[in-house]
Amino acid sequence: MKVLLQNYTTVNSTEPLYITEAVNSIDGCDAGLWNMNQASAFDMFDTFQPELFIAHAGALTADIVKYLSSNKRIECIFNITGSQQENLDALDTLIQNNGIRSPFFFTNQPDELNSLLERKTKLISIMHGADSFLAQQPVNVESYDVELGVFTNYDIKDRLNDVLSDYESYHLLSSDGNLADVVDSVVQPIGIHKLYRNYKTSLITNESLYFPQSFFDSLLYGNSTYFKPKYSSQDSKAREVINSILDTDQNLVYNKKESNVDFDSLKKTVLQKHTCLSRVKRMFSKLKCSKIETAMTKMIEETTND
Repeated sequence: MKVLLQNYTTVNSTEPLYITEAVNSIDGCDAGLWNMNQASAFDMFDTFQPELFIAHAGALTADIVKYLSSNKRIECIFNITGSQQENLDALDTLIQNNGIRSPFFFTNQPDELNSLLERKTKLISIMHGADSFLAQQPVNVESYDVELGVFTNYDIKDRLNDVLSDYESYHLLSSDGNLADVVDSVVQPIGIHKLYRNYKTSLITNESLYFPQSFFDSLLYGNSTYFKPKYSSQDSKAREVINSILDTDQNLVYNKKESNVDFDSLKKTVLQKHTCLSRVKRMFSKLKCSKIETAMTKMIEETTND
């Protein structure tokens, strides 16, 4: 199978990169990553000749629509994370009116938090997971030992004072360059996994009730990891969803410094069910591609048993 992925970004996820790496690890499969500012749609499609195209709905262009509508052999699936209902409805209408082959759209939100209504095109959840390929990236990060690392995508000023007061040392970090003036360090998604181990506790906090890849990466690569919604009124729902996702009754929504959470056990759960391999397996099982699904199952077993 030949798979072309648009190099999109969703909430600092390495999703296009890890799907590419996973597919390319399988004999007879070929995945390419398309940087849209380096090649036109027509040139990229004509050169690569994909059977499957994966893109983010927010980056869909008229040229892509024109090419896909005249090349029925190409299936396409769109990540609609961050879309509003009117955006999804417009995309669904566009797909139908142009005869584009799209077996489903997907969102990185879990089913419990997805408020979008499915129309004619099927809508499924393919959540973020820890990127197990990150360990292979040649990234050098300084080692240090700090009590707390807060990883945020919004200005947390005055919001987490009760949390920060529990610690003698802490860093505020973000992958959003717009927050450079309010955090201690702006970090890139590639390489951030090596930072988690520098903190005895990592706290992932998000402006919306959403579980980013960083939450799962920190569980896999870091030490103690907790999630904290921006609004305390969302704590209960966040705990409910996390407990369902990770099949645990332990509380990973930050409450106080003391905790008896078994993070070694949770790391095993992440390796078994919540890595990029699990997500790629789910995606291609929905596409009824048994070759890639079987290969992902084998890789998950090997990774879990290492």
